Amino acid sequence: MAAECHRQMLFATFFSTRDFYGRKSISMKTFWQQICAIFVVCFIVIGCVTTHPIWHDSGISKTLNADAPLLMAGKTQGIMLDGRSGQTHMPGQYWIERERYFRVTISSGSAYQLLRAYENELHQETANLGGKIANGTFAGDTNEIRGFSYQYNWGGKERIGGWDGGNDGVVGVFSFAGTSNQMQIVLFCYEHKRQAR
Repeated sequence: MAAECHRQMLFATFFSTRDFYGRKSISMKTFWQQICAIFVVCFIVIGCVTTHPIWHDSGISKTLNADAPLLMAGKTQGIMLDGRSGQTHMPGQYWIERERYFRVTISSGSAYQLLRAYENELHQETANLGGKIANGTFAGDTNEIRGFSYQYNWGGKERIGGWDGGNDGVVGVFSFAGTSNQMQIVLFCYEHKRQAR
């Protein structure tokens, strides 16, 4: 009984338009206007959080942007990196871009063989991290080596004609011939959030 009376007193105090001394402080209309304003602000805040979720990249560009995939691809050819490789990293709110530069010395085999093996290695790494590869191209032949590129989607749902949601990414590799057994390779990785339909 005492607990019920206490609850009723709290309810009456909270929804009362009078102060502690019984004096009228605000009108009932003003009181409900304030309550409605609080609810509106809460809905706006919740809507903003829901509409603009935190974006997470797949980690594919970070994994590819390393020496390891190229060294693995050229293992059978005994390639060496001269240690003057460089890289850049530019993150955005809903995108990320990475570039890496390699100076390679090939002990055996050809530059064409190395790029083909490097392409396969990057495809495998992308697939291992959940990327769905599409639209791959290879430019050049055994006489003139240029590079290759491909696109991928990560975390989206497959639909007719493309993907729905997730992240879209593109990987590009370009090569420049040096001496008979040396070459330079540039790796470009870009990924951004894809809007759901």
